[in-house]
Amino acid sequence: MINIWKYDVGEKLQILTMKNAVFVGYIEAITDAGERSDLEKQEDSLGIITDDGRHIEIYQSEIKSIERLTSTENIA
Repeated sequence: MINIWKYDVGEKLQILTMKNAVFVGYIEAITDAGERSDLEKQEDSLGIITDDGRHIEIYQSEIKSIERLTSTENIA
């Protein structure tokens, strides 16, 4: 399983899912399973804003690979 905790809010990533969907965008949130309500899936996730403006959440188990495109050091 991919370690999503080595990434930071603001980084630009390319994420490949287990279903071979590709998402490119900036991390807006990293959510710990323990922060979720009982009605939500109890799993860590990345919230990203895609380059086309969508806000999506990808659970850790859904991620096949992540490529870091920028680091937070490059963001003004």
